[in-house]
Amino acid sequence: MTTSIGKLSKSFLVKLLVGIIILPFVFWGMGDVFRGGNQNVIATVESKKISTQEFVNYVNRLNLNEEQIKNLSKTDLIEQILSEYIGKKVMSFEIEKLGIVVSDNALREIIKNDKLFFKDNKFSRTEYEKFLISNSLSAPLFETNMAEQEKKRQLLSYLSGGIEIPNFLVQYEFNLENQNKKIEFINLKKFYDKTISEKKISEIYEKNKSFYTETFKDFKYAELTPLNIIGENDYNEIFFNKINEIENKILDGVEFNQIIKDYNLNESITGLINQENKSKIDTNLVKAFFKIENKNIVEFINLEKKYYVVQMTKVSQIKKDKNNKEVRD
Repeated sequence: MTTSIGKLSKSFLVKLLVGIIILPFVFWGMGDVFRGGNQNVIATVESKKISTQEFVNYVNRLNLNEEQIKNLSKTDLIEQILSEYIGKKVMSFEIEKLGIVVSDNALREIIKNDKLFFKDNKFSRTEYEKFLISNSLSAPLFETNMAEQEKKRQLLSYLSGGIEIPNFLVQYEFNLENQNKKIEFINLKKFYDKTISEKKISEIYEKNKSFYTETFKDFKYAELTPLNIIGENDYNEIFFNKINEIENKILDGVEFNQIIKDYNLNESITGLINQENKSKIDTNLVKAFFKIENKNIVEFINLEKKYYVVQMTKVSQIKKDKNNKEVRD
C-alpha cells in the first residue's frame, strides 16, 4: 500500500492536470477523441494504467444532472470524482494483491446474521426477498455489493495496525520477495503405455473399486406458489406471510408430511438421481437439492424467486460398471 501511494504521488499530479484539461472536451463534444482503441492514460498506480475512457465511463455511470455538467469547469467536482475513483482503484488493486476473497459460505453467513433480515430473532428468507423487491434490487447485484464492501472492510482491518508497520506485513513482503520454488517433473512416456490390456484394466478396477462410485439421492419436495398457497397468482403480502409462516415451522422442526397436509400441497418425488441430472427436473433445482447433506431433515429452498420445501429421503453409493466409459477413461 505504501509503495502504491509513493509511486502515485510522483506521477499523479502531472497526469491529473492532463486529465482535467482533456475532460471538458470529452463532455462537450470531443469525446470521440478518447473513444475506441485510444489508450490515453489519466493515471498510473504502480504499473497499472487507468485510461481516460475508463474514467469517462465511470463518470457517465454517476448520472450527473445538467447543472453539475454545466458547472464542471467552475467547480472542483471533477477533481473530487477523480480522487474518489483513484482511491477505489488503489483499494481494489491492494485487495487483489493480498488475495482477499469472500467465499459464498462467508457471504451467506454475513447476510444471515444481518438483523435487517430478522423476524422473531431469526433470519427470514422472506424478509430478505421483501427487502430486495422493495428496493428494486436483484439478489446477484446486492450480494456482489455486499462482497465488495466486506473485502474493503477486511483490507482496512488488515492495515489497521497503526503507523508502525505490523510484523505480518513485513513478513508478507519478505516472503513475497524471497520465495523459493522447487519444481519436479517426471517423463510420462517412461510409464504410460497406450496399449493397456483388458486384464490390466480389470486388475486396476478390482483394486480401486471405492474410487468408481457415484452418489445418488432421493428427494420429496413441493413448490410453494401463490396459487397453491393462497389461491391467487399475485406475489402479495398475504403470500409472503404464508411463506414466512412455513419457513418458521421448518425451523421449529415440523415434519415434511405435516406441512404438506397443513397447506394442501402437491408432493413430488425425484427418485434416485445423481448430479448429472438425466431427469426432467430443472438442473439448478437439482444442484440446490444436492447441497442438502442430512437425511429426513426438512429444508426451505429459495431459488430464482421460487420457493420449495424439500426433504432428502435416501442416499446411495452405487458402483459404476467396469465398462462405463468414465471408468475406462
